[in-house]
Amino acid sequence: MKRTTATCARQVMSNESSGISDEAVVASAIRISIPMLGSIATVNRGISTPCVVHEIAKQHRAFRPEHRRALENKAFAARTAGD
Repeated sequence: MKRTTATCARQVMSNESSGISDEAVVASAIRISIPMLGSIATVNRGISTPCVVHEIAKQHRAFRPEHRRALENKAFAARTAGD
């Protein structure tokens, strides 16, 4: 993983009826979607926002050296548990 430094980050959420403006979409460096299973067509903004914030925090922690070492140690322990 190559670490980059962001100078500005924004999370843009919209309501279901109007969506995000074309200008916001074009200005975005990264766009994500939340995969959904079954017949669910949309996710409420009150549910989706915490999901996205959690994922941002999780990925941010993975870049920090102390958390990266802990994750690597946990992964190693899981791989060698059957030995």
